[in-house]
Amino acid sequence: MKKKIKWIFGIIFVVVALLYLTVPSDEDYARWLETEHHIEKRESYETMLPYSKDSSELFNAFTVKRRFGAFTTRKKTFRYLEDQFSTETFRDLSEDRDLIFRTLEIGKRIIPMDKENVLWKFLTQ
Repeated sequence: MKKKIKWIFGIIFVVVALLYLTVPSDEDYARWLETEHHIEKRESYETMLPYSKDSSELFNAFTVKRRFGAFTTRKKTFRYLEDQFSTETFRDLSEDRDLIFRTLEIGKRIIPMDKENVLWKFLTQ
């Protein structure tokens, strides 16, 4: 009986360790944004706006990333650049003008979630 319990705990440990080691990286997330939402990250350091979507320039307003061992939650908010760039562009963030992506990342999978999802609310409290 003790041998079976050791095997069960050993298997659980290996599975959790593999999930922990395979959480998607920032590069994987950038690739996901490009393929799923057509948001391209530029490699140029000359501009403060490293993102573009459909020939519009975007900036990363903020990112909230929480890691919970074997999985990660991420909320990334992009803002379109207005014609007149000012400090108000950064201050006046409203959800109706922003691109907001909420994801659960586990085992090299990036799962989109919406704001009303019960799991999202539980994980981000």
